[in-house]
Amino acid sequence: MLLALLVGPALFPLRAQQPEQETIAEDDEIEEVVVIGNRPRRNPLVMEEETRRLLQVPGASGDPIAALMALPGVTFGVDDDARPAVRGSAPEDNLYLIDGIPAAYVFHLFGDSIFSENTIRRFELHPAAFGSRYGGATGAIIDVQLRDPAAGEPALTLDYSLLRTGVFVETGIGDSQALYAGFRRSLLDLYLDSGDEEEGVTIRKPPVSTDYQLKHVTGLGDSGRLSLLATGASDKAAADFSESSAAAAEDPDFAGPARITRRFDSQGIDWTRALPDRDAEMKLLLAATRQTTDFDYGSGQFIQTRLERWLVKGEYGWLAGDHGIRFGLELARNRLGYALDAKIQPCSDLEPDCSTVDAPRLQLDDARSLNLADAFIEDQWQPDERWLLTGGLHLSADDYLDEAFVEPRLRIDYALDERWTLSWAAGRYHRFPAAEEVLPSVGNPDLESPRSTHFVFGVEHQWSGTLDWKLELYYKDMEQLVLSLREGIDADYLQRYSNDASGRAYGLELLVNRDEADGWYGWISLSLSRAERRNERSGETLPFYYDRPFMLNLVANHRIGALWRIGWRWRIQSGGLYTPIIALEESSTQPGVYKPVYGELNSERLPLYHRLDLHLERNRDYGWGRLSFYADLLNVYGQENVQAYSYSPNGSDLVEPPDGYAPHIPVTRELGITGFLSLGVKLSF
Repeated sequence: MLLALLVGPALFPLRAQQPEQETIAEDDEIEEVVVIGNRPRRNPLVMEEETRRLLQVPGASGDPIAALMALPGVTFGVDDDARPAVRGSAPEDNLYLIDGIPAAYVFHLFGDSIFSENTIRRFELHPAAFGSRYGGATGAIIDVQLRDPAAGEPALTLDYSLLRTGVFVETGIGDSQALYAGFRRSLLDLYLDSGDEEEGVTIRKPPVSTDYQLKHVTGLGDSGRLSLLATGASDKAAADFSESSAAAAEDPDFAGPARITRRFDSQGIDWTRALPDRDAEMKLLLAATRQTTDFDYGSGQFIQTRLERWLVKGEYGWLAGDHGIRFGLELARNRLGYALDAKIQPCSDLEPDCSTVDAPRLQLDDARSLNLADAFIEDQWQPDERWLLTGGLHLSADDYLDEAFVEPRLRIDYALDERWTLSWAAGRYHRFPAAEEVLPSVGNPDLESPRSTHFVFGVEHQWSGTLDWKLELYYKDMEQLVLSLREGIDADYLQRYSNDASGRAYGLELLVNRDEADGWYGWISLSLSRAERRNERSGETLPFYYDRPFMLNLVANHRIGALWRIGWRWRIQSGGLYTPIIALEESSTQPGVYKPVYGELNSERLPLYHRLDLHLERNRDYGWGRLSFYADLLNVYGQENVQAYSYSPNGSDLVEPPDGYAPHIPVTRELGITGFLSLGVKLSF
């Protein structure tokens, strides 16, 4: 589990995906882009306004990942875990792209994402049944496309809030070039002093996170356009865990100093050329990424990884009568070096706990390569003004699991009239397993890739000039999911993992959107859904951890005169699931240490979750530039949202055992944000 936490899905599921491109065909805008207020026949080049509205969601503080939580079908684990779970899939089932390059990771260790609102041009969520240009994901696609730098005089933006600070510069270079660069740094370390101790944990180096983005664009006339992109992020922190800390009470081998350092750097070159005489466009992308992680803790344990990835892909599309045809090919090479001396316990979605107290201590020092090949072909056919059919195939192969896939995708859009549109989409998908599931010794190199089949049916109605709504029904069938194996339960436990799990998710989602008019805009999103997982060995079908049968978001923004804007978001959803502890048993390797004995997985539900967030900002232009003040107030009425109940072996912060727990179990609870005010100022010159 530690390996998964530290290096996540970035180690091996490294499919470099074909990004959503500006259309060649005139009606490509019926594509399945799911952003606020999407409509058929909307020009993709105008999506920037929709993205702006998404970034202004109150409580998101300009973070597009946090803003996703206001869309239908998107939920989360706890308030400080920004990883979205979309339509019954797990966060690790998602894929994130930055200008077509898969991100090494997109979340800092302490909650927020690496994306800067200064550079984003278009932010798209594809929650299910996405097109053939995307692969390597069974959940959702989050496709971030950076805007081009603006030509002209140099511009400077300084941003400072209680959470982070940043600087952003932009300038034109000559007649055909432009450049921007941005850097951000967290400020959490300013509020935490070295030596501070709480519940057996002493801070040695307060957490610090940074990220940067740079883009340079050159117009080459008839030869096309060349873009250079560099992006990266880092996190570091250090602390001491005494024997009285909760972590050490659960596993004494965790007592001692802990230090983590993580970073990635990615560079890409993108060449695009339009061929007007052929109604065609061609693209070529080259990219390289390096990611490192160092985690040292406890009784001399450590996990170190070094990942290098090289990517090349090309794409070509053209018009052929009433068909828009597009195909692409990509090749990726990944080299992972890893060394560890740590207690590693197999862990999957069907385990309530992944305690390491009795786990074997493994020593490894190795390197592995993974070569991937992906291709797609897509035909978008518009036989008349009412029909648009988009069909294609995604093909992929790898030399690590020695697998090959041919995955069909189909979408049909039908316009009943100028106001009503029906849509239907389906497709087959897979993703590469996580690193810790397939590496030798820590995982099972003979695993197969998890797979999923998606179906979506939608109805969309343009109610008036500013009001529209969309209703979608979806169903996901999941196969070959990964199951962790345990000694004493599974005869083949030495394999550590198998593909003996499955799942399904289905639901209904409603989005009612109001475009900006009279200074107002906003939306209402409602989701009714179920998500399940099945252990094929035991025959048990159980609710999935991220199952939220009911979710409702109310979002509104109001401009007050020329200077002020106020917005609010109210979210209410079903409480999360938890697995009760029914007894304690003594560790087989650590006398005096007791481990929880769990009841039925995810059999109890936390209280209803709800909170109100407010955003207030003031913008004023001066001769020298613009000055902005803003304030974010999270959980305005201080609702105590219970995020989790857990075993408290050191007896700290005890509460009454909740439903399902045995009465003698020491229990603590984790609350979400109970109220937080963030103030900031931004200067643009």
